[in-house]
Amino acid sequence: MDAFLLGVATNLASDLVKAGARRIRDAALGDAQLRGLEAVFGRALAHLLAELSGADRLGGERELLGLIEEQLGSFFANPEVADDLVDAALAAEPVPIGRLRKRFEEMGFDPDTFLASFERSMSVLLQRLAKLMKEEASEPNSPLHNLVEISKLYALEEEQKELLRRAGPAGPTADELERESWARCKRRWVLLGVPPEEADTLARNPTVGAPGRKVREKLKQPIVVIIAEVGSGKSLLLDRLMQRAILRYRDQEGAPLPVFINATEVEGKLREAVAKGTSALGDIAERGAAVFLDGLEEAGRARARQLLSEAHYLPDQLPATTVVVAGRPIRELDEERERGQAFVLPRLSEEESLDLVRRFAGEVQGVIGHRWPASLAEATKRPLFATLVGLDMRERRYGWDARSEGELLAHLMDRA
Repeated sequence: MDAFLLGVATNLASDLVKAGARRIRDAALGDAQLRGLEAVFGRALAHLLAELSGADRLGGERELLGLIEEQLGSFFANPEVADDLVDAALAAEPVPIGRLRKRFEEMGFDPDTFLASFERSMSVLLQRLAKLMKEEASEPNSPLHNLVEISKLYALEEEQKELLRRAGPAGPTADELERESWARCKRRWVLLGVPPEEADTLARNPTVGAPGRKVREKLKQPIVVIIAEVGSGKSLLLDRLMQRAILRYRDQEGAPLPVFINATEVEGKLREAVAKGTSALGDIAERGAAVFLDGLEEAGRARARQLLSEAHYLPDQLPATTVVVAGRPIRELDEERERGQAFVLPRLSEEESLDLVRRFAGEVQGVIGHRWPASLAEATKRPLFATLVGLDMRERRYGWDARSEGELLAHLMDRA
């Protein structure tokens, strides 16, 4: 495995063992046993990180790994989480993965912002932990020799293996859908002027464009209608949601079938378009679908009204079906909002906006955001314009102090 990934895993293992000190004291471990336990956790956590960052499939991405380390560092430093995992190692006690997910969410983190599902990744961690502890407990020269009842470790390992087997990949169609979604994301950045290699990295990083906490709360309904201004990142958001649905389809037995549809491409009924888009994945009458309908305003007002109507009753026609519809402001969407059935995609905060400008500005010197005109500060609260400002700074190699307000706004409009 990559040395950087292993280094992150080692750091997380140290945090976890420190947080589980009470449980470790109860087990009366000596120094050598403690070091052995930390090493086992490090090796098991490396497999967890490989799952979450896509390292085995994509080679991993350091920015994503850095975010994962930040979140999991806090997660594993939680004494309750650490105690659960130490119990899994020392007593071969199974850990309810649903409980781990709930704690992760309670800490304010998003368990779906990764390149593998939270549930599958935690199953990989527990399976590897049981396997490695079994090997160490069976090795006469290991400090962990006979520390744990090996038969219980066998049972824990087999239990997690079975869970992973039942939730195995659904076939190449899921990979094809994922690559198609990444390609759409990449194309959006390339069109803005981002170099293709950088655009590809951004496309494969699920944290870029991921829904914030307020949006995730809205997404818990069977039908969600999003109104989004130009440049607000709605299409990227829908693709990120599509990618999460693909992960669920790949990793969870019986999960709904994911489908991404452009409103202008729907011929006939919406249900027919959903059935066609999921025909290679399974039976929608049995499993339902996770439907993402983009560009509603482009279909025309009469067609938009019809598609909205069909979207509302689709979850009643198909079991376990959810629909997310997104479009720029039109009267039909405003009516949905007036009835409390739609919400406006929030703009970026000032901090999020400046972070995005910095991402694309690169190493350009100057105080980003300092003394910006109000119109520019407001515009960059939309991801499109924050991206354009950063790219313009990078390519022309200026900071705010080096350019007049008129020049900056003129170049921004040219690029837009």
